[in-house]
Amino acid sequence: ASNRNAYGVVITLRSKTQTWTRQCHPGGSYLSSSDSRVHFGIGDAKIEALTIAWPDGSADSWLDIPSGRYYTLRQGERPQ
Repeated sequence: ASNRNAYGVVITLRSKTQTWTRQCHPGGSYLSSSDSRVHFGIGDAKIEALTIAWPDGSADSWLDIPSGRYYTLRQGERPQ
């Protein structure tokens, strides 16, 4: 339902002691863009919850997501 590249999504990770939030945006300058992957440097922290707020106003949440890798996020589906 949201745009194909997920620009504008807000991703929140929560551990027992911290919360991290990032927004997906292509960044860059006129007629250019940067890598739009969202990166969290959380060290050895265990992700207890991952929440995605989509640009259309909906949200998805998951518990116990393993850290230390990249995920492909699709609206309404568990991260793969």
